[in-house]
This record gives sequence, structure tokens and C-alpha cells, in this order.
Amino acid sequence: MASFPPKFKVDVDIDRCTGCLKCTLECPFGVHIYDKEAFKASGKGKEERKHFIVRHQENCVACQRCVFTCPVRCIQIEVRPPTYNPHPVWTEGVRRDIRTQSETGAVLLAAMGNEQPYVSYFDRLVIDACQVTNPSIDPLREPMELRTYIGRKPEKLEFEPDGKKLKTRIAKNLRLETPIMIAHMSYGAISLNAHKALAAGAAEQGTFMGTGEGGLHRDLYHLADHIIVQVASGRFAVHEEYLKTGAAVEIKIGQGAKPGIGGHLPGRKITEPIS
Repeated sequence: MASFPPKFKVDVDIDRCTGCLKCTLECPFGVHIYDKEAFKASGKGKEERKHFIVRHQENCVACQRCVFTCPVRCIQIEVRPPTYNPHPVWTEGVRRDIRTQSETGAVLLAAMGNEQPYVSYFDRLVIDACQVTNPSIDPLREPMELRTYIGRKPEKLEFEPDGKKLKTRIAKNLRLETPIMIAHMSYGAISLNAHKALAAGAAEQGTFMGTGEGGLHRDLYHLADHIIVQVASGRFAVHEEYLKTGAAVEIKIGQGAKPGIGGHLPGRKITEPIS
């Protein structure tokens, strides 16, 4: 759109430019366009050809291809400073996204994760060694046990009069080889293949995944020792075998993803196996 300033500025040192047209051949976005007809009509020599290259800065995506292929290094790409009135909510990025959506009519997608400057919690997970029963003397070479048990714990331990047998009954606990679990996501929401991948990963790492409120596909019953089944208000796919198959049962009394409305699937996801 002509009413929006370009995001990047294409700066060319015209004194160093030799007019080799390398940039016009390498740019896949139509930033450097050579006006061949205008050059012929001018009757000027080849050394003046550089003055007939038009720079369409609005097309630049800062791929840097022209910068690295220029034989005389006369091209530089710079980010233009924000030109909008500063606003804590309507930032330049938000306005740029609105512009892109209006131009393309498509959903904005970013490859390789999230392009927003949000915290990556997996990069900030640390283990507090003071809670480890037997910490490693040399943590670089010795493994550290991260095993965790989830379940009811007795307030105290009581023994038989001979002191050899435990009198207190220990409730069944879930044994996790790592203190990380996979949260509940229904297979209708993320697909059966995704559920299979999560279940296989949980089994391999010795932890647990949650089924979400959509039930458990029979293809995953053989991994049920590492799966926590969920019972929600809708009771989707909840039956006796389902409850007995899982390693544990979670009763959901709140909704975190969509507060107040419960789980909703788009119509296109309600396939025959789901329904």
C-alpha cells in the first residue's frame, strides 16, 4: 500500500556502484528494477546505467541477498525508525500485522515457533540441587536423579512392633523420571498423530501426558501406563474401560484455555472419528 511507509530502507552508494545489474538479477522480490527501455532512449553510455535502476523499497524484506552478492559492497539495508504515533497497545508490530492481514486476507503464520519476544520457559528451567537427595559430586560427569513421585503421601510412617514391617499403607503414586509433564490436549483438537507423538515421547522419557477431554483412542491403549485420562463436564468418550485404562484419572473442574465457555472445536475438526 502506497499510504504506508516501507519497513526497510535500501541505501545504495551510487558513487561506488558500477551498474553491473547484479542486484536486479538476484533480488527475488522486485526491489531493484532496471529500466532498460529508458536507458536505451537516453543514449547514454554503459557507465551511466546505474542511474536507471529503480529501487522499490516497499518490496524489501531484508533478505540481504543483494547486499551479499554486490561485487563492490555498495548496498546497505536499514530498518526505518517507527513512524507511527507511539502507543503501548497499538505498537508498530500490531499495526503492521493488521496491514498485512488486510493486504493478504490470510491468517498470519510464523515459522519455527513464535516470533514475539515472549519468554521461552523451557530455556529457563533449572533444577534446585538442594532438593536432590543425592546430588552429583561432579555434575558434568555424573548423572543426577530427577525422579519425582506424584500422589498422596502419609503424614508419618508407622511400623509393626518388631520394627521391621511397615504398618502405614502407602497410596499409589505416579513415578516420573523427569519433573516435566505434558498438559492435557484432546486428540480432536490437535489430531491423532499428535496424540501418538506425545504419548510415545512421554513413555520414552518416563513421564505422563494428559488426554484432554476428548477421550483416548484405542491405538494408544498400549501406552496407557504413561497417560492420565481426563473427565470433564462434557464427558466426551468417557466409559468404564477408558477410566480403568489410564494410569490416573483427572477430574477437570475449570477451563484454562477458553475460560467460561469450555472446550469448543471448529466445525472442520469434527470429523467422523471425532463425532
